[in-house]
Amino acid sequence: MNFKVLPSLLFELTISCWLFYIHTSLFKLGLSIGAYCKYLTQWNLVLSHLYFCFSSIIGLKNFFSSKKIEKQKPNTALTTLFGTVLITSTVVTFIFWGVYHYNRDLIFPESLEQIIGKVINHSQHTLPLVALVVEWFIFPRQIQIVPKKKHFALSIVLIEISYLAVLLYYGKLEGKPVYPFIGEMNNLQFVLMVLGIVIFSMISVFLIIKFLKLKDPTKADKAINKQETTNKKKKLKKNN
Repeated sequence: MNFKVLPSLLFELTISCWLFYIHTSLFKLGLSIGAYCKYLTQWNLVLSHLYFCFSSIIGLKNFFSSKKIEKQKPNTALTTLFGTVLITSTVVTFIFWGVYHYNRDLIFPESLEQIIGKVINHSQHTLPLVALVVEWFIFPRQIQIVPKKKHFALSIVLIEISYLAVLLYYGKLEGKPVYPFIGEMNNLQFVLMVLGIVIFSMISVFLIIKFLKLKDPTKADKAINKQETTNKKKKLKKNN
């Protein structure tokens, strides 16, 4: 057993269980499947839950593996999913709290908060981003491999296009914007907001990949192995 992965595993399992509790609480409060489809917050909640479940499974595998943690390869798909969820969580957190502090009635009126409660509110709009940042900087081993830029960018673009289509569909179906603050915008402002999110996402892809390249553990492992090989050769020469 690799007890070095135990802290990160316990953290991931805790977040996974808590997000499951949030899902069940929202359904008990009467949130429909349609609401899960049309709100970006719920999309992000599902993606975050998916990431932490996936990460927990890999963590369990690493925990029971006979290989040392230093020799276990990080998972590329997990890192791509991590980067994707990190970007969507950042968008959700900053848009929600930005509009909330500007005029909360445009995104989360007080009457709704009395039903949902502050704990669930923060668990939806704040916890995913905070948990991902903690995961990255406190338990970084599993997410340090560098994902392929094409796959990373494509996953973000597909999610954004899919959600935009759903947003427009439900807006037309219900005859009103999904979010009241969108109703306060004209067409140009809406387009600029969408473009701003896309540009932010692409810049984030570049920055995350660049940062991961600086901290790629596979490079460190290669350097260590190379140094060990060199030391062994030197010892053999001395013995001869």
